[in-house]
Amino acid sequence: MIELAPRFIVLEGQGMSGKSEQTKRLSATLANCGISVTATKHPGGIPSTFALAEELKRRKAEEPDFPVEDQFNLMAKSLDLLQEEATMPALMRGDWVVQDRSWSTVEVYQGYEGGFPLKEIRARKAKSLEPDLNIFLCVPPKEIIDRTHIAAEKAGREIHAFNPTDIDILTLRHEAYIRVATRNKFEDWRIIDGIGSREEVADRIWRNVANKFGLGVDRKLVTI
Repeated sequence: MIELAPRFIVLEGQGMSGKSEQTKRLSATLANCGISVTATKHPGGIPSTFALAEELKRRKAEEPDFPVEDQFNLMAKSLDLLQEEATMPALMRGDWVVQDRSWSTVEVYQGYEGGFPLKEIRARKAKSLEPDLNIFLCVPPKEIIDRTHIAAEKAGREIHAFNPTDIDILTLRHEAYIRVATRNKFEDWRIIDGIGSREEVADRIWRNVANKFGLGVDRKLVTI
């Protein structure tokens, strides 16, 4: 393993934007550079948060008026546990952490979409660990709908209730992520085109990560 200061990288975006796939690819490519990597996700990335993630999905599907305050509390608890039990221990032992979603998702889903006070979300976010780099995978709402239909057809069932095919909701989320990524000059963001093959998107992500942290951009990407 090579000696580099540990880094915290978060991939953000809507469901079906390719975050989970690209989290795995980026983690594998970093490991191929000799970097010790921990990959995780929110919500449900560790055993103590799995039940919280399942409750979120179940209540969203079963409760038309699932209170946004309850959503926020579940998301906040999940993020607190993830930081305490996974992210911070990994960074303390020198790992780089690549995480699928963090507090910016709460801003978008429970804040801009759900109407929970953004001031309260940002106050909680300010107390959490700040990523060294945030990456927003930018995929147009119509493409998200197409991918959702394809995934549902392959799975033989509907995708969970946080992945709707309502163009208005998806457009609101898309625009909200862009607002989050551009509103705070103290947060380091990259908005990356999520359209193309998995390899093409992985290459765009890698070039941004490599340039940001002084890694070799010509490093061969790892195929998952």
